[in-house]
Amino acid sequence: MKISVIGMDKSELLSGKRLVEMGNEVIYVCKDFEHVDNVKKGYYNYLEKEILKDLPKKQAIDFTADLKEALEESVMCFIAKTKIHDVSNILEMQKRSERISTGLHL
Repeated sequence: MKISVIGMDKSELLSGKRLVEMGNEVIYVCKDFEHVDNVKKGYYNYLEKEILKDLPKKQAIDFTADLKEALEESVMCFIAKTKIHDVSNILEMQKRSERISTGLHL
């Protein structure tokens, strides 16, 4: 099953890692296009490298800054955590996902 995980902080990386270990494919979504580009080229920061280094299937993970793409390609979406000041961002993502699912007639 392909699952989107919104964010690339420690809790999101750990959640996605567990999902991959259970046999799923994971698409991490990060709004920082430059960071996603660097990760796709193999330039992980220390935290990402430590968490993702032991994954059995490297091809089971992907990274994108395109929320719409991630939601269209996945069956399920996880938002692993939020901070109080991020609630407006979460609400905006929810509105976007509702527009996308309406357009996809889900």
